[in-house]
Order: sequence, then structure tokens, then C-alpha cells
Amino acid sequence: DAVNDRYWWLVARAEPETSSVAVDALRKAIAIRPDAAYYVALADVQERRGEDEAALRALLQAQAMTPQDAVLARRIGYAHLQRGAVGPAIEQFERARASMPGDDTLIRQLMYLNQARGDRMAARHYAALAIDRFDAEQSDAQDIAQSQQRFALRRLHEDLGRRWSVDADLILGDTTSSAANPIAPGVSYRSYF
Repeated sequence: DAVNDRYWWLVARAEPETSSVAVDALRKAIAIRPDAAYYVALADVQERRGEDEAALRALLQAQAMTPQDAVLARRIGYAHLQRGAVGPAIEQFERARASMPGDDTLIRQLMYLNQARGDRMAARHYAALAIDRFDAEQSDAQDIAQSQQRFALRRLHEDLGRRWSVDADLILGDTTSSAANPIAPGVSYRSYF
């Protein structure tokens, strides 16, 4: 019997979670038959081994094979977020949200990430969605924690809608001082703020 991809998949599953044998077995399975599940399993092992960049590449390969997988898009978003890449994380979370529009966690994550990126309009949009979802799911009998969440969401929504811009020009002392100046008599003092 020829060794097939399923054999290597089972070898990888039988190994410890951080084993280099598991990584090699999964790579052999992928070489025989590329499959999104194999790439995700490879990413799992690589993450446990601390190989975050390699794990992200494996997840992106899996996504290329299954572009509509919202759970995978969310996972890739969190992988980008761990690396500090806010822009790609937002793209992946929005991709996931297209398939899971009612996911409250994604809505709030997008709200906070857009706020961190400085996109106040997008953050305010997601804050409004979060408030609407919160109001739709809550009953009349709310505990203190729920009331505080509701207040925090509404406050954030209001703050994102406010813009303050203050410009002030002021010139002081544009004429000669009448006070006696023993160091330089008759000198004009001027300040600009």
C-alpha cells in the first residue's frame, strides 16, 4: 500500500502537540494533497511551538482554499492582532463579520480597533451597532454590570461623535512699556502665543 496524506495526518495527530515530527508529517500530508484542514492543523502545532509567523502563513494558505470560512478569518484577525498589525486584523474581522453579522464580539472588536487606528467614523458606526445589539438582547431587568456596559457603549459613541478644535492667537506687549526698564530703557516687549 502507498502511504497517503491521511496516513501523515494520523502520524501528526499521534505526536505530542509541539513535536517537530508532527510538523514534518503535516508538511508531507500537504505535499501529497493540499487541504485547508491540514494547514490549520499545521498552524496549531506551529503556534504551540512559538512559530507565530509560520503559523500565520499556514492560516493564510488555508484561507486561500476556503475564503468563505468566517471562523478562520476571525482567527487570522487575532493572529494579526498579536503581531500588532491593526489594519490586516480589521480586514479579517470585517471579512468574518460579513458571514457572521450578529457576532457581538466581532462588532466590539471592530469598534475598538477602528478607534485605536484613529478612524472615528468607522468606530462610531460599530459603536452604534454594538448599542443596538446590546439593547435588542437585554431584558428590562438589568444588573449593575449590564447597566455599566450600556453606559460605556453610549458614552464611547458620544465621544466618537465629538470633535474639538481650538485655535487661539494672542499678541501681548506690542507697545513700549511705561514701566522703568533699568537694563534697556525704551525697549518694546512682544510675545506671541
